[in-house]
Amino acid sequence: MKTLDGAFKRAASSAGFERNAPLRGPCRPEHAGIPGLFRNGSSDYERIGDHAKNLMELREYMTDHELAFSPQAMSEFDGMLTLVRQMVEKSTQALNSENLDLAHEVAGVLEERTDAMEKSLRHLHIQRLNEGLCAPASGVIFIDIITNLERIGDHATNVAEIILAMHGEKTGAEVPGSY
Repeated sequence: MKTLDGAFKRAASSAGFERNAPLRGPCRPEHAGIPGLFRNGSSDYERIGDHAKNLMELREYMTDHELAFSPQAMSEFDGMLTLVRQMVEKSTQALNSENLDLAHEVAGVLEERTDAMEKSLRHLHIQRLNEGLCAPASGVIFIDIITNLERIGDHATNVAEIILAMHGEKTGAEVPGSY
């Protein structure tokens, strides 16, 4: 995730914001909260890295304990991973270029698809467990994986919402220093 963190830092730097910039300074009042948004975004990228580390640790646990997923679970995992990767890439592109269309796509359609997919995969997985098609130990790992992926998607959405908030659009992003 260092690449994403580097991309965020480059975007913040090119926009003229330093990590410790004051929330209020020699700028127009309507822009006073923007440095705080960038700090919030940096935190989101850090959390994406934390969840990616969790995923690597879960994979390591599976290998160490010789656990495996069914072909159906692997297919579901691949689909969600592809969707979440797309969210992170598009939110980073939106941040780097202040592309509102990409930001709307991530914060709207892709966020909804990720949430729906997480619920659906959780339900399908419980069905497999009930039918004895999946080992309980692998089942716990599968749930942890899709939960971490969904949270990565949430943080990618937060980054996209920063772009929207910077342009005065109502989002779930908080604008520090704005009243």
